[in-house]
Amino acid sequence: MAIVSVAAAIWAGFSVKTEGLTPLPAQDDAVLNIVSNTEYYIGDAGQVIAEVRAMNGSNLQANCTISIWYPDKSSFLVASAQNSASGNYFTNFTAPNVTGVYEYRASCLVARNNQTVVGSKSFHILGLRMRAWVTS
Repeated sequence: MAIVSVAAAIWAGFSVKTEGLTPLPAQDDAVLNIVSNTEYYIGDAGQVIAEVRAMNGSNLQANCTISIWYPDKSSFLVASAQNSASGNYFTNFTAPNVTGVYEYRASCLVARNNQTVVGSKSFHILGLRMRAWVTS
């Protein structure tokens, strides 16, 4: 009894700050992870890939939109992502003839809880691929 009274007296002198703290995510909360980013040459086949998973790692069904912006931030592509056999969501594109750093974003609405998850990254378009010609 005396130990509890001492502990209560000690705690009475302190306050616990909880404002501004981010709560831990629930196990059924969705997490979006961008699993693609690379460098491309003009005309290369490109792909943006995003995975949508629950905190426990299981795949989640979602409707995803992929947006890509040119280096000047004008719109290059907005497309509905396809679902792959692995459970990831992807969109294919052909690297345009404008070099620079491209920003892209995946935004997914998770079917089971109407939660929207968003992730973004960038890729780089280098220019024309140089091909070596061998003559004999």
